[in-house]
Amino acid sequence: MYGRVVILGEGEVFGKLGETMFGMRLEGEMLHSFVGELANMVAGQAATIVAGRGCRIDITPPTVIAGRMHFYGLNNVVRMSVAFERAGELHFIISRDTEGKV
Repeated sequence: MYGRVVILGEGEVFGKLGETMFGMRLEGEMLHSFVGELANMVAGQAATIVAGRGCRIDITPPTVIAGRMHFYGLNNVVRMSVAFERAGELHFIISRDTEGKV
């Protein structure tokens, strides 16, 4: 099984999450690094759960994109929103593809 995980959110939400976790305000490159690390934590935990169910899984390093963008070609999509107290909401888009690289 192949797929993608996209985490969408406002910079302010990621900033508040980072501040909660690290006790200091994150900006610029530090914020971008935190977003990538958050993606690693989410994907790593998901991979652990999926692998525990007997599926072969591999994750790739995250790509952090700032600003507006449009997504095309995502198939079999599930979207889930998660609200964080005192931070805001993040949206997780999970797509399942029929081909790719492992």
